[in-house]
Amino acid sequence: MSHISRPEQTSDILDHLATFPRAVENVKPEELWRLLGEIHGQTLRLLVVHDIIVGRLYRDSRQRETRAASPPAERLLNARQAATVLGVALRWMRRHSPRLPFAKKLSYRSVRYSEVGIRKWLQTRRAS
Repeated sequence: MSHISRPEQTSDILDHLATFPRAVENVKPEELWRLLGEIHGQTLRLLVVHDIIVGRLYRDSRQRETRAASPPAERLLNARQAATVLGVALRWMRRHSPRLPFAKKLSYRSVRYSEVGIRKWLQTRRAS
């Protein structure tokens, strides 16, 4: 094998040696040191890439676990939907909303009702 001067030649030679390891016997001793240095450099670069990939996979799996463990977003109902769940008139719903613990005032004239809050409130009302 001839003197190694270009990087693509080095990588071609290393690819060849990876495929045919016994071909190392045909490489000049001074080129073996150069190839060994290149292998070492590539190993270090690949270890960095390896660590980044492992970190990304770990982070992604942790995010999936966190998403799976977190409860679903709370659903807010409008007055008509909440009245249906409670089995009351829409007028009753609007009149009593300031005193209902599950009512969420969003703005001056906008109120929504927590579906989870309604269900909990109904359970406490049935229990008493």
